[in-house]
Amino acid sequence: MIAKIQYLFFNVGFVLILLHISTIQVNAQSATPTPSPQPTHCQPYGDVNCDQEVNALDFSLLHTQFGSSDFNADINSSLLVDAADVEKYLSNYKYNTDLLPRKVITFISEDIFPELQTDLEVFKEDVHESLGVEIDIQPLTSAQQTPEIIRSFLQNECEWDERLGCRNLEGVILVGDLPFARFSEPYSYGEKAIFVYYYEDLDATFTVDDEGYFTGYASLGAQEGPEIYSAWIKPMVYPEANSLPDDLQVAPRDSTTQLKDYFAKHHRFFTGQVSPQFEAVFASHCAGSVNSTFAALVLPLYGLDHTTSITPDAGCDAICPLNEAVKTALSQPVELSFLHSHGTPSVIWCFNSLDFQTFVHLPLFMATWGCNNGNFDGNENNSTALSFIHGPDIGLSYFAKLHSSDIAANDYTHDFINPADFFAYWNNGDYVGKAYLRMSRLFRHKPSFLERVNNHRLVAYSVYRESGPLQRIIIGSPFSYSKVGYARSHPSVLVQAE
Repeated sequence: MIAKIQYLFFNVGFVLILLHISTIQVNAQSATPTPSPQPTHCQPYGDVNCDQEVNALDFSLLHTQFGSSDFNADINSSLLVDAADVEKYLSNYKYNTDLLPRKVITFISEDIFPELQTDLEVFKEDVHESLGVEIDIQPLTSAQQTPEIIRSFLQNECEWDERLGCRNLEGVILVGDLPFARFSEPYSYGEKAIFVYYYEDLDATFTVDDEGYFTGYASLGAQEGPEIYSAWIKPMVYPEANSLPDDLQVAPRDSTTQLKDYFAKHHRFFTGQVSPQFEAVFASHCAGSVNSTFAALVLPLYGLDHTTSITPDAGCDAICPLNEAVKTALSQPVELSFLHSHGTPSVIWCFNSLDFQTFVHLPLFMATWGCNNGNFDGNENNSTALSFIHGPDIGLSYFAKLHSSDIAANDYTHDFINPADFFAYWNNGDYVGKAYLRMSRLFRHKPSFLERVNNHRLVAYSVYRESGPLQRIIIGSPFSYSKVGYARSHPSVLVQAE
């Protein structure tokens, strides 16, 4: 089935995430965040002084999404989180994003820095001119290229702030073949993956198993959750040509050439030489309401006329015959594509990694919902994420899962919450890294219902404290954004949707 979205079937929890609710009263015992200066415009879940947001979305979301019969009473129950946690949750959900730091450190090996120095200076200038973000380029010697030294550098660079985490720093970009910590997922399958939080949560300490893999939190630090985001601009490794079918024979490029080509197309986007169409393409491996629910995440920005849905006619997984339909929908460069299916590091929606090299165009930003799809560890020669960012225009950012479960915590099944938060910020014009950081700051205070006692659902201290990493990774630039979404949030900016 290939159609513009006609009908939307999504649960009330998603409606509450996507739409502002104007009439929810919170009882007098709940804490009210201290008002801060009135912003020039309301961000989604932004400043507490935005009238339509004050004490509206948060409690209604929790009440409906998690099914409590009387949330106003439950928040004060000894069975649930205490009032301080509720206050933290509220204050973070209404976080004023204009206060986010505006500096990003970019690490690169000194061995390849001379060949890429000009490209990185252009990258730095483009990002600052378009988004106001400062890029600090830091070449690393071979001796400095260890996860421990990179983390220590970030910790020393961070000017600690109780609210912001790092007053001066919002992210880190790792260019080239730089090292990373590894995580062993402890809850279900014991999968091994890149541990993104090692470079993001700078004041935490972590548990380690007998094999040296990180497994979770030993302590959360003064500022809970990640202080910064991380992104990876990493070259792919081309498989041997004799192992590929004729239709996937692509000319290999060395690592430096791949990186130079990537920064060249990044420059083309930021200078307007290439512009994506104002369109979102969603493809789900299941018919019915599932894809409509995903598509609904971005309807506030793209609307029905600019959102395309591709699904099987019935059931799930009969998607390979629809590959050409997806390629056709992406035959012109679009702003966003979301592929939802079973996955591996090398396969998503029946596309293997090198298929992305054969597309005529790629979306500016690709988000996927498939197991392990962002985990390039050991898959550098067969990674959909790396193949995507080193494919044709535009193809700048890839956002994917690292494990087979979105939130691998005990009995936690509300997997859709993180994407809903992320896309609420994307719709408002946030670039990928900023939306990720805001999403993760909300996530750390969301409650997790674990079991029923006397028909009353108990709440863990928070989902974040159970699950460890968010299990999402940014491959490519953290600076892709919707220019239309940005213009709508910044009225002085004029961008016309095609």
